[in-house]
Amino acid sequence: MVQTYLNTTKFISWAIKGNFSDRPDLAQVYYPSTYNFLWYASRTIFLIENEIEKFIHLRKKGVHHEYYGSLESISDILLEAKGYLQDAFENKATEYLSKWQIPDGPDKGYFRDFLGLNDTNIFGKQDPKNEDALFSTAQAINILIATWTYQRPDTNSLVWKKNTPDNVKQLVQTSVNWLRENVLGKKF
Repeated sequence: MVQTYLNTTKFISWAIKGNFSDRPDLAQVYYPSTYNFLWYASRTIFLIENEIEKFIHLRKKGVHHEYYGSLESISDILLEAKGYLQDAFENKATEYLSKWQIPDGPDKGYFRDFLGLNDTNIFGKQDPKNEDALFSTAQAINILIATWTYQRPDTNSLVWKKNTPDNVKQLVQTSVNWLRENVLGKKF
């Protein structure tokens, strides 16, 4: 079981580091493929990080709970899995998202996948509709949040990790700005 868990995290890490978006057999299991794949996997690192933070918090408070005792016995496995995923997400996945955000003004940007990219108007000219831009942008934000934040065990609030680059925070903010403007609009 342990080996299966570690092999799975190694596979996910390999797929992200190896430009998985060029591999439809890996990336297109879900629609929209790239963003869902990254989001599902980023949730894993987020959950591992949160369990480790809870464990550390309870240990500092002197609280010992049966569940966290068992976590201690598998902490090496979780830390190894976290290492594979953290490297893949903090480097390759973040780089991928940084490259693929489409600016829309000085303080807004969005993401898109393939729906509506090849639409044409009645004259046969390209007229992309970006039909999945709202969803893809929301997923990109979720990926970055799952990669670069953790949930404080004492308040349950999300906190940026200390090593979060400013450009990641800016990427999230410009995407949120774009969503805020477009989510209820008639453009999409």
